[in-house]
Amino acid sequence: TSKLIGNEYRWIGSNNSINPTLNITSGVDNQITTKSTQGDPVEHQLIISAVKSSSGGGSGGKELAKGDEIKDGSSTTVNFNPSDIKTSDYQSLEYFCEYHPDTMKGKVQIK
Repeated sequence: TSKLIGNEYRWIGSNNSINPTLNITSGVDNQITTKSTQGDPVEHQLIISAVKSSSGGGSGGKELAKGDEIKDGSSTTVNFNPSDIKTSDYQSLEYFCEYHPDTMKGKVQIK
């Protein structure tokens, strides 16, 4: 769920944790649902990306999955299957909000 804390937006996990680590199961479709707070007119959009390792040639990340935009109590679900990711090419996986990438972000861990 997206939530305004102070003057910054954060992702809030099902156990009320702030920007929690997403635990993803390898080899299967994982459904990740995001929801906007009712009455919040600001748009949010979940993006999962891979951060390239130094041996991967270049810097920056590669977008792996993207949810639909949410606002004003709406929700969306994105399916993410990490089975085709070459982990040797990437340092880590992360998620963030397209519009609030500095405050709404976290790590993705594959089990």
